[in-house]
Amino acid sequence: MPVTDRACRLGAPISAVAALGWIYLPLLPIALFVPVWWREARTRACAIAVVSTYFGVSTIWIVPGLIRFFDIHGIAAVGLWLAVVVVQVFPWALFWRANERQRTWIMVSLLLLLSIPPLTGFSVANPVMAAGLLLPGQGTVGLLATLALIVALSMDKRTWVIPAIAVAYYGIAGLPALKTVPGVTAIETSFAHENRKTGTLEYLGRQIGLAERAREGVNVYPESALGNINQDTIDIWRDRLPGASIALAGGVITRADGSRENVIMALSRREVSIVYQQRFLPPVAMWAPWRKDGFRNTWQGRGIVRVGGITYAPLICYEQLLVWPMVESAFHNPDAILAIGNLAYAVGTPVATIQRNAIYLWSRLYDFPAVVAFNEAVTEI
Repeated sequence: MPVTDRACRLGAPISAVAALGWIYLPLLPIALFVPVWWREARTRACAIAVVSTYFGVSTIWIVPGLIRFFDIHGIAAVGLWLAVVVVQVFPWALFWRANERQRTWIMVSLLLLLSIPPLTGFSVANPVMAAGLLLPGQGTVGLLATLALIVALSMDKRTWVIPAIAVAYYGIAGLPALKTVPGVTAIETSFAHENRKTGTLEYLGRQIGLAERAREGVNVYPESALGNINQDTIDIWRDRLPGASIALAGGVITRADGSRENVIMALSRREVSIVYQQRFLPPVAMWAPWRKDGFRNTWQGRGIVRVGGITYAPLICYEQLLVWPMVESAFHNPDAILAIGNLAYAVGTPVATIQRNAIYLWSRLYDFPAVVAFNEAVTEI
């Protein structure tokens, strides 16, 4: 059988199975073969087939969310999803070369470049994140070692047994539980996506209810728990939080020029402050520099939060799926991961599972406990 046929006929189906590993984690080590089969392809068309299958299956679940988030027709949502796939595939298609030696170095270079700013902001489902299963506790060194393993897989088929053993082990033995942060309360919610349009009274009532759920100590709430932050919001929380409690909650602030920022605020009876500004936001959906009211990307911002004597690596929603935000935060040697998200738009899809799995991978790779607070609508209105 010609090599070209083998790359297309085997590489694309294997890439589809690998993509399902983001939902069923024991399969994720198979993702290491996606760049390997891209390198094996003897034509640009086969190379594109391999990577487009992987990124297409990895991201197909966003289509229902796009319909709800943008309030658009299904055809338009499919068009946006295809645009996402094209953006992911483009560098792999552009830089494919007929020379096999060149493809090896290009493969390594692309995996590295798609892991650091600014390109990391457009690169979800990076195969190197499988390091969390293959090399738990090894941190950034584990990421680089996984990159080296991908090169080895492309050079010597005898090394293929390594990810195969990992798949078999986790498939049979199961995954260890996520390590949590003692003494920190995660308060998760189930507000429907349509609630972002609630009136003033309903919004204020929800804020009162959330604040009154706090316990003594540190309480972590989901992204968008505070909504559009104003003085009324701040007053409600300061008045209703228990005396010694601290709330870490996501919300949106509007700057004087009309632009917005997605932030985490720390609130207590004594003080209120913005402790984190999201570094990477989903393009178009939030980061839209052509819009006056678009959200700001602050990828050079501070990637660490210290509250209640604990230093956190903060990851808001989309950042959990990217490589650089976690790597950059890990440079500061945090004690734990602080992961929040608002996934009401994704009701009925595995998007929340995928993001929780991404948090699990980072927790395993860096051996950090994690506190996770998501808003997930359980039913659709």
